[in-house]
Formats: sequence, structure tokens, C-alpha cells
Amino acid sequence: MTEMRIEPVVLEGRHVRLEPLEARHFPGLTEVGAPTPDVAADIFRWMPHTYRSAKELEASLHTLLHELAARTAVPFATVERASGRPVGSTRYMAIDRAHRRVEIGGTWIAPAWQRTAINTEAKLLMLS
Repeated sequence: MTEMRIEPVVLEGRHVRLEPLEARHFPGLTEVGAPTPDVAADIFRWMPHTYRSAKELEASLHTLLHELAARTAVPFATVERASGRPVGSTRYMAIDRAHRRVEIGGTWIAPAWQRTAINTEAKLLMLS
């Protein structure tokens, strides 16, 4: 059996580009995801954690970079292709090399891009 490779890659579709998360994405992600009463309720309602400030969201993004470096997760910035703007994040996580499986999760999309083709296409790209 071949080894399960965990490498960051760019996944690109018609509407969305998933870019391996980098610090350069933080300003755009905190702009669209920083908690306001409306944004926190819409984005993080079903998540096991919420963020009370842009600083907390950025700290979480730093944690994701550490997971990427350790190859325990592959986080992506979800980028709308039409504008080039980061609109959320998703990741491969719970990586189990021994059983060759991975979980897709940790997904959030800013409200203006929810119920669009962005997340549907992102998941199709990740599954492909």
C-alpha cells in the first residue's frame, strides 16, 4: 500500500479557489469573518467554538498554520474567483494515515457568500 501523502495544494473550480492557508489571507478572512452580532450568529452558529473578536479569529488561524506545518491538517482559504477575495475557510482534518482517511470540516463562509456555489464547489473539489 502506498503512503498517504498530506500536501497542501491549490484546488480551483469555476467559482472558487481553495488556497493553502497563509498569513497573507488573515486580513481578508478577519474582515469577512470578524465577529459582529450578526456575523458571529450566522457564521459560527453550528461550530463548537465562537470568536468574540478579530484577534480571537486570527489566533485560531495561527493555530491552523501550526497544524499545517505539523501535517495534522490542511487548512484552506476559500477564495471567490471572481473577486479574488477570501470569503471563508475549510480544511482536511482528523487525518488518519493508518486507515487512509480524512475528515472535511471546520468550514465557515461569510454570510454574503452563503447559499451560493462557493461551498458546494469547494466540497466537490475537496472530494475529487
